[in-house]
Amino acid sequence: MGPIRVLPGRLSVCRTFGDAEAKLEFRGGNPNVVKAEPEITQFQISKNHDFIMLGSDGIFDKLNDEQVIRAVWEAIRKRFKSKEQSMHELSGAAVETVLKLSVEQK
Repeated sequence: MGPIRVLPGRLSVCRTFGDAEAKLEFRGGNPNVVKAEPEITQFQISKNHDFIMLGSDGIFDKLNDEQVIRAVWEAIRKRFKSKEQSMHELSGAAVETVLKLSVEQK
């Protein structure tokens, strides 16, 4: 069915939070369509968590959770050299891999 869009304007959900054009009535918008009240989940990080992924609908319109997880692990496997390696470097490679994969999807 495709990504969820907000009318007027057919904007993706994350774009509509700050998009005044979609909310101003005199411009054809609806001020009650989307309100910026984020879903917040709180949990204790433990040794059982390998990583936490935070992404917008731009990624999850194209990839499901399993595809994202596989992409992250594949990027880390390809670039891991030693335990002294920068976590920043590995995280950056994982982000780059997920973004490229999402762009490649039709």
